Amino acid sequence: MQVKSQTGSINWQAGNATVQTSPGSGSAQEGQTDTISFTLAVGAGTMNDCDKPLQITMPISWSGDNKGTKGSGSLGVTITYMKPCPKPM
Repeated sequence: MQVKSQTGSINWQAGNATVQTSPGSGSAQEGQTDTISFTLAVGAGTMNDCDKPLQITMPISWSGDNKGTKGSGSLGVTITYMKPCPKPM
């Protein structure tokens, strides 16, 4: 995933215990793009949720300054994934 500052500069922070990001935070100057990699830390699937689409939200918060105009906010990126079915013994 990428974070880009169109104008001005931004500071950002992403992830939580379930969605681990690398890097977990950063700064992007005007026109700069940062790439965020993420890993899901979810448990093994059960028969109830295996091979079905599941969703989790990765939180991202930001603050920025565009030539003296400051702003901030947050958003959530929905990640859809599937857990493999447990292997029978």
